[in-house]
Amino acid sequence: MARAPFWDRLQPRPGGGRLPRPGQAGQGESPAPVERQGLMRGLVAALVGMALPLALTGRELPLGEAIAIALSQAPEVRQAELELSLAELELSAARAGMALPSLSLVLMPPGLTQAGLSTAEAELSASLSLPWGTSSRLAAGLGLGWTDAGPAISSWNVSGAFTLDLADPTAAVSQLEALEEAVEEARESLEEVKDSKALEVITTYLELLSLKAQLKQAQDELVEAEEGLVKLEEKAAAGLAGDLELAEARLAVLDARIALEEKTATFAARKADFLSSLGLEGEGIELVEPDIPQDELISAAEGLLAQEELAQAAVELSQAVQAAQREVEDAEEALRKARAAGLPTLTLQAGLTEEGLELGWEISFDLFSPARGTEIQIAQKELELAQLKLERARMAAFQEIRNSKEDLQAALRDLERLPMEEERWSLEEEVMRAKHEAGAISDEDWQDFLEEKEAFLLEAGQRLGDLLIAYLTYRSTLGLSLDWEGWLR
Repeated sequence: MARAPFWDRLQPRPGGGRLPRPGQAGQGESPAPVERQGLMRGLVAALVGMALPLALTGRELPLGEAIAIALSQAPEVRQAELELSLAELELSAARAGMALPSLSLVLMPPGLTQAGLSTAEAELSASLSLPWGTSSRLAAGLGLGWTDAGPAISSWNVSGAFTLDLADPTAAVSQLEALEEAVEEARESLEEVKDSKALEVITTYLELLSLKAQLKQAQDELVEAEEGLVKLEEKAAAGLAGDLELAEARLAVLDARIALEEKTATFAARKADFLSSLGLEGEGIELVEPDIPQDELISAAEGLLAQEELAQAAVELSQAVQAAQREVEDAEEALRKARAAGLPTLTLQAGLTEEGLELGWEISFDLFSPARGTEIQIAQKELELAQLKLERARMAAFQEIRNSKEDLQAALRDLERLPMEEERWSLEEEVMRAKHEAGAISDEDWQDFLEEKEAFLLEAGQRLGDLLIAYLTYRSTLGLSLDWEGWLR
């Protein structure tokens, strides 16, 4: 994607990035002080409590601050945070139900009967679910009654039940494991949403800086056109220029003004949309060109490209492939349950009351179900469909990773080729200037060359930004954290 440049200087200051997540060291990470992470987190936390929209007037808005504001206000980020909180609460509730018993108390005050008032009674009971078999449960109860002599125990019991369904023998543990997986998935989803939003803001911000550079070029072209018209008018007054040359000069001024107005309107509209998406209002907010460490970015990009094993592993770790893999596992489990639907279910029960010990057991059979064969066929087809979706997800993930890798390679080549292209344009300018001074080419040809060179300089100035976006995009495609803070100073 071609965009106009925004940097006038191609040589950045040396610097670094931030430390990677645990377990990701050496994956093309950008070096950066750890303190920057704390500063960014503090900035995000501070912005969360600010009222919207924010009214800003006459101040700079660095890219890092724009990202922090976006992360603090984006609805998709808030939604992902709420989904993570919900998943954690559901897991905590399930664990609490298997770690602590639930207690209940029933009070029965005296009632009116034909014989008079009945005695007051109370019943205290406790129960605890255990992660054993299909379902397991312990329970205890204590009954109290009030007589003329005072309170007395009227009944008590302790019981336990263990159920094993051969079609689903580990249901109790499976439920807890499913909740744990849901928490991990929600946590990963939150990180992906944050990285996606940060990359979106970076891309838009750099595009705005490109438009700003184009606007500056249009202003310079208008100044040059007006200066050229003034010179021609002086020549015409001295009889050295004709009406045709004056008309062409006036036409050039009009074209430059029209181009400037168009670029001004485009930049103003895009900038207003961007600030509005951040919840910002105010005049005179200036975007700041980030000082990107070029040498370190090139080194990080080359290091990331050299790690082929990351691209191979990223296919299986991609969100779409993992979701498809879970569908396959669910379909396999559904098929197993459908085939095992005719197996018996065993239930063991034990209890202790004031009357003594009680033991019991039962075995239940599902002898016949007219739809059982069809249900097995349905489960088989669903498994085949899930497996097909998994293969398609793998192919799509592989293609996405390859395209992202090729974009990074192309951006790296373009930036590394830049010194040679600059030298070529410099030499060509010397040749064209000599030809112009010698009268070998016209003023129009010389002006056309200068415009082509300006277009090259604009395109060349944005190559570092293109490399940054391609690098961050490839990291995101590989499932790595963006670590964008260290690249934006």
